[in-house]
Amino acid sequence: MKFLKLFLLCFISSAAVVCGAVMDLSFSGAVSTYSSVNDSLSLYVENAATGAGAPDVDIRITSLSAYYPDTIAKGDDNNGEIDDGDHLRIHLDVGTATRFRFELLDGDTGQRYNPQDSYEYNLLAYDLDGTLSTKGGADILTVFSSMFYTVTASTALDIEVDPGASISFSDINAGEVLGQNGITQDTFTAAQQNISVMMTFTDAMWDFEYAVDTTSLDDGSGRNLLFDAGSLTFTEETIVQNFVVPEPAVASLIGIVGAVALFVRRRFRG
Repeated sequence: MKFLKLFLLCFISSAAVVCGAVMDLSFSGAVSTYSSVNDSLSLYVENAATGAGAPDVDIRITSLSAYYPDTIAKGDDNNGEIDDGDHLRIHLDVGTATRFRFELLDGDTGQRYNPQDSYEYNLLAYDLDGTLSTKGGADILTVFSSMFYTVTASTALDIEVDPGASISFSDINAGEVLGQNGITQDTFTAAQQNISVMMTFTDAMWDFEYAVDTTSLDDGSGRNLLFDAGSLTFTEETIVQNFVVPEPAVASLIGIVGAVALFVRRRFRG
Protein backbone atom coordinates (compact mmCIF):
# COMPACT_ATOMS: atom_id res chain seq x y z
CA MET A 1 0.00 0.00 0.00
CA LYS A 2 2.84 2.40 0.80
CA PHE A 3 4.34 1.81 -2.66
CA LEU A 4 0.94 2.36 -4.29
CA LYS A 5 0.44 5.65 -2.46
CA LEU A 6 3.94 6.86 -3.39
CA PHE A 7 3.41 5.93 -7.04
CA LEU A 8 0.07 7.75 -7.11
CA LEU A 9 1.49 10.93 -5.58
CA CYS A 10 4.41 11.03 -8.01
CA PHE A 11 2.10 10.32 -10.95
CA ILE A 12 -0.27 13.14 -10.03
CA SER A 13 2.51 15.61 -9.25
CA SER A 14 4.15 15.02 -12.61
CA ALA A 15 1.05 16.38 -14.35
CA ALA A 16 2.19 19.96 -13.71
CA VAL A 17 5.95 19.68 -13.65
CA VAL A 18 7.51 22.54 -15.60
CA CYS A 19 10.65 21.24 -17.24
CA GLY A 20 10.57 22.20 -20.94
CA ALA A 21 12.04 24.99 -23.03
CA VAL A 22 10.22 28.31 -22.71
CA MET A 23 8.24 29.34 -25.81
CA ASP A 24 7.78 33.11 -26.14
CA LEU A 25 4.43 34.21 -27.55
CA SER A 26 3.00 37.34 -29.15
CA PHE A 27 -0.54 38.53 -29.80
CA SER A 28 0.48 40.67 -32.77
CA GLY A 29 -2.06 40.57 -35.59
CA ALA A 30 -4.82 39.02 -33.48
CA VAL A 31 -8.08 38.80 -35.42
CA SER A 32 -11.28 39.08 -33.39
CA THR A 33 -14.58 37.70 -34.66
CA TYR A 34 -17.86 38.31 -32.85
CA SER A 35 -21.20 36.78 -33.86
CA SER A 36 -24.37 38.31 -32.46
CA VAL A 37 -26.31 35.45 -34.06
CA ASN A 38 -24.47 32.75 -32.11
CA ASP A 39 -23.42 34.93 -29.16
CA SER A 40 -19.84 33.84 -29.73
CA LEU A 41 -16.35 35.33 -29.81
CA SER A 42 -13.14 33.98 -31.29
CA LEU A 43 -9.64 35.40 -31.48
CA TYR A 44 -6.91 34.04 -33.74
CA VAL A 45 -3.20 34.85 -33.86
CA GLU A 46 -0.99 33.51 -36.65
CA ASN A 47 2.74 32.95 -36.13
CA ALA A 48 2.33 33.53 -32.40
CA ALA A 49 5.66 32.02 -31.31
CA THR A 50 8.57 34.47 -31.46
CA GLY A 51 12.34 34.35 -31.28
CA ALA A 52 15.08 32.51 -33.14
CA GLY A 53 14.10 28.96 -34.03
CA ALA A 54 10.53 29.45 -32.82
CA PRO A 55 8.04 26.83 -34.04
CA ASP A 56 5.20 27.68 -36.41
CA VAL A 57 2.44 28.03 -33.85
CA ASP A 58 -0.92 29.83 -33.93
CA ILE A 59 -3.16 30.81 -31.02
CA ARG A 60 -6.90 30.27 -31.05
CA ILE A 61 -9.23 31.45 -28.29
CA THR A 62 -12.90 30.53 -28.66
CA SER A 63 -15.94 31.00 -26.46
CA LEU A 64 -17.47 27.77 -25.20
CA SER A 65 -20.52 29.43 -23.66
CA ALA A 66 -22.58 32.46 -24.63
CA TYR A 67 -20.56 35.66 -25.00
CA TYR A 68 -22.24 39.03 -24.51
CA PRO A 69 -20.47 42.29 -25.39
CA ASP A 70 -21.39 45.49 -23.64
CA THR A 71 -23.85 47.89 -25.25
CA ILE A 72 -21.20 50.54 -25.94
CA ALA A 73 -18.22 48.67 -27.42
CA LYS A 74 -20.43 46.26 -29.42
CA GLY A 75 -18.11 43.29 -29.33
CA ASP A 76 -15.11 43.53 -31.61
CA ASP A 77 -14.27 47.17 -30.97
CA ASN A 78 -12.56 46.37 -27.67
CA ASN A 79 -11.36 42.82 -28.34
CA GLY A 80 -7.98 41.86 -29.75
CA GLU A 81 -4.39 43.04 -29.56
CA ILE A 82 -3.27 46.23 -27.88
CA ASP A 83 0.19 47.81 -27.50
CA ASP A 84 1.51 46.39 -30.80
CA GLY A 85 0.67 42.82 -29.93
CA ASP A 86 2.24 42.68 -26.48
CA HIS A 87 -1.20 42.36 -24.89
CA LEU A 88 -4.57 40.83 -25.66
CA ARG A 89 -7.88 42.19 -24.42
CA ILE A 90 -11.24 40.45 -24.01
CA HIS A 91 -14.17 42.77 -23.32
CA LEU A 92 -17.28 41.52 -21.51
CA ASP A 93 -20.62 42.93 -20.45
CA VAL A 94 -21.20 43.58 -16.77
CA GLY A 95 -23.03 40.81 -14.90
CA THR A 96 -22.12 38.06 -17.40
CA ALA A 97 -19.62 35.20 -17.57
CA THR A 98 -18.12 33.34 -20.54
CA ARG A 99 -16.03 30.20 -20.65
CA PHE A 100 -13.24 30.18 -23.23
CA ARG A 101 -10.76 27.67 -24.62
CA PHE A 102 -7.12 28.65 -25.29
CA GLU A 103 -5.30 26.50 -27.86
CA LEU A 104 -1.88 26.38 -29.47
CA LEU A 105 -2.19 25.06 -33.01
CA ASP A 106 0.36 23.74 -35.47
CA GLY A 107 0.65 26.49 -38.07
CA ASP A 108 1.01 23.96 -40.92
CA THR A 109 -1.76 21.49 -40.09
CA GLY A 110 -4.13 23.55 -37.94
CA GLN A 111 -4.17 20.67 -35.46
CA ARG A 112 -3.37 21.04 -31.78
CA TYR A 113 0.34 21.66 -31.22
CA ASN A 114 1.98 18.43 -30.09
CA PRO A 115 5.78 18.45 -30.40
CA GLN A 116 8.02 15.60 -29.28
CA ASP A 117 9.97 17.83 -26.91
CA SER A 118 8.45 19.30 -23.76
CA TYR A 119 7.82 23.04 -23.60
CA GLU A 120 6.20 25.71 -21.46
CA TYR A 121 4.84 29.20 -21.99
CA ASN A 122 3.88 32.11 -19.76
CA LEU A 123 0.87 34.41 -19.80
CA LEU A 124 0.33 37.27 -17.37
CA ALA A 125 -3.26 38.17 -16.50
CA TYR A 126 -3.29 41.70 -15.12
CA ASP A 127 -5.68 44.49 -14.11
CA LEU A 128 -7.94 42.07 -12.20
CA ASP A 129 -9.60 44.92 -10.34
CA GLY A 130 -13.02 46.48 -9.78
CA THR A 131 -15.57 46.88 -7.01
CA LEU A 132 -18.81 44.94 -6.70
CA SER A 133 -20.75 47.77 -5.09
CA THR A 134 -20.20 50.31 -7.88
CA LYS A 135 -21.06 50.50 -11.55
CA GLY A 136 -18.70 48.49 -13.71
CA GLY A 137 -18.34 45.46 -11.45
CA ALA A 138 -15.24 43.36 -10.72
CA ASP A 139 -13.14 40.93 -12.80
CA ILE A 140 -12.98 37.23 -11.93
CA LEU A 141 -10.64 34.87 -13.80
CA THR A 142 -11.09 31.13 -13.31
CA VAL A 143 -8.68 28.58 -14.82
CA PHE A 144 -9.54 24.90 -15.29
CA SER A 145 -6.06 23.50 -15.94
CA SER A 146 -2.85 22.45 -14.26
CA MET A 147 -0.31 25.25 -14.05
CA PHE A 148 2.26 27.01 -11.97
CA TYR A 149 1.19 30.50 -11.00
CA THR A 150 3.17 33.43 -9.67
CA VAL A 151 1.80 36.31 -7.61
CA THR A 152 3.42 38.99 -5.50
CA ALA A 153 4.13 38.20 -1.86
CA SER A 154 1.76 41.05 -0.99
CA THR A 155 -0.87 40.11 -3.58
CA ALA A 156 -4.30 41.69 -3.22
CA LEU A 157 -5.91 38.87 -5.17
CA ASP A 158 -8.46 36.60 -3.56
CA ILE A 159 -7.40 33.13 -4.71
CA GLU A 160 -10.08 30.46 -4.44
CA VAL A 161 -9.19 26.82 -5.14
CA ASP A 162 -11.61 24.04 -6.00
CA PRO A 163 -9.16 21.13 -5.55
CA GLY A 164 -8.55 19.19 -8.73
CA ALA A 165 -11.01 21.31 -10.70
CA SER A 166 -10.38 25.07 -10.90
CA ILE A 167 -8.65 28.09 -9.42
CA SER A 168 -10.02 31.66 -9.40
CA PHE A 169 -8.36 35.05 -9.08
CA SER A 170 -10.11 38.34 -8.26
CA ASP A 171 -10.00 41.44 -6.12
CA ILE A 172 -13.50 42.74 -5.64
CA ASN A 173 -12.25 45.59 -3.45
CA ALA A 174 -9.41 46.89 -5.62
CA GLY A 175 -11.30 49.81 -7.08
CA GLU A 176 -10.04 51.03 -10.43
CA VAL A 177 -6.31 50.53 -11.05
CA LEU A 178 -5.52 51.98 -14.48
CA GLY A 179 -4.51 49.37 -17.02
CA GLN A 180 -7.45 48.53 -19.28
CA ASN A 181 -5.78 50.14 -22.29
CA GLY A 182 -2.48 48.32 -21.79
CA ILE A 183 0.56 49.11 -19.68
CA THR A 184 4.34 49.09 -20.03
CA GLN A 185 7.01 47.90 -17.65
CA ASP A 186 7.39 51.49 -16.42
CA THR A 187 3.67 51.69 -15.56
CA PHE A 188 3.52 48.16 -14.13
CA THR A 189 3.25 49.62 -10.64
CA ALA A 190 3.23 47.76 -7.33
CA ALA A 191 -0.54 48.28 -7.17
CA GLN A 192 -0.97 46.70 -10.61
CA GLN A 193 1.43 43.86 -9.82
CA ASN A 194 -0.62 43.05 -6.73
CA ILE A 195 -3.68 42.37 -8.93
CA SER A 196 -1.79 40.32 -11.54
CA VAL A 197 -0.98 36.61 -11.88
CA MET A 198 1.67 34.98 -14.07
CA MET A 199 0.55 31.58 -15.34
CA THR A 200 2.92 28.93 -16.67
CA PHE A 201 1.41 26.17 -18.82
CA THR A 202 2.78 23.00 -20.36
CA ASP A 203 -0.41 22.05 -22.23
CA ALA A 204 -1.47 23.26 -25.67
CA MET A 205 -5.09 23.52 -24.55
CA TRP A 206 -6.73 24.88 -21.41
CA ASP A 207 -10.04 26.43 -20.46
CA PHE A 208 -10.80 29.56 -18.51
CA GLU A 209 -13.81 31.61 -17.54
CA TYR A 210 -13.99 35.38 -17.45
CA ALA A 211 -16.79 36.81 -15.32
CA VAL A 212 -17.75 40.37 -14.43
CA ASP A 213 -19.59 40.27 -11.14
CA THR A 214 -21.62 43.17 -9.83
CA THR A 215 -24.23 44.11 -7.26
CA SER A 216 -25.17 47.32 -9.06
CA LEU A 217 -27.16 48.09 -12.18
CA ASP A 218 -25.43 47.52 -15.52
CA ASP A 219 -24.35 50.90 -16.89
CA GLY A 220 -23.37 49.37 -20.25
CA SER A 221 -19.66 50.05 -19.93
CA GLY A 222 -18.37 46.48 -19.63
CA ARG A 223 -14.95 45.40 -18.34
CA ASN A 224 -11.70 43.96 -19.71
CA LEU A 225 -9.57 40.87 -19.19
CA LEU A 226 -5.98 41.50 -20.25
CA PHE A 227 -3.18 39.05 -21.04
CA ASP A 228 0.48 39.95 -21.50
CA ALA A 229 2.66 37.60 -23.53
CA GLY A 230 6.03 38.51 -22.03
CA SER A 231 6.64 42.26 -22.03
CA LEU A 232 5.94 42.64 -18.30
CA THR A 233 8.05 41.32 -15.42
CA PHE A 234 7.34 41.34 -11.70
CA THR A 235 9.71 43.61 -9.79
CA GLU A 236 8.03 43.04 -6.43
CA GLU A 237 8.82 39.97 -4.34
CA THR A 238 6.88 36.97 -5.63
CA ILE A 239 5.76 33.52 -4.62
CA VAL A 240 5.16 30.53 -6.91
CA GLN A 241 2.46 27.93 -6.39
CA ASN A 242 1.47 24.75 -8.21
CA PHE A 243 -2.13 23.94 -9.11
CA VAL A 244 -2.94 20.48 -10.48
CA VAL A 245 -5.98 19.19 -12.32
CA PRO A 246 -5.54 15.41 -12.74
CA GLU A 247 -5.79 14.06 -16.26
CA PRO A 248 -8.80 11.78 -16.87
CA ALA A 249 -6.57 8.71 -16.66
CA VAL A 250 -5.17 9.91 -13.35
CA ALA A 251 -8.64 10.61 -12.01
CA SER A 252 -9.64 7.07 -12.97
CA LEU A 253 -6.54 5.74 -11.26
CA ILE A 254 -7.45 7.65 -8.11
CA GLY A 255 -10.85 5.97 -8.14
CA ILE A 256 -9.32 2.54 -8.66
CA VAL A 257 -6.77 3.06 -5.91
CA GLY A 258 -9.49 4.27 -3.56
CA ALA A 259 -11.61 1.21 -4.30
CA VAL A 260 -8.65 -1.13 -3.81
CA ALA A 261 -7.70 0.59 -0.56
CA LEU A 262 -11.28 0.29 0.72
CA PHE A 263 -11.42 -3.38 -0.27
CA VAL A 264 -8.11 -4.14 1.45
CA ARG A 265 -9.17 -2.24 4.56
CA ARG A 266 -12.50 -4.07 4.78
CA ARG A 267 -10.85 -7.43 4.16
CA PHE A 268 -8.24 -6.72 6.80
CA ARG A 269 -10.93 -5.78 9.32
CA GLY A 270 -12.94 -8.84 8.37
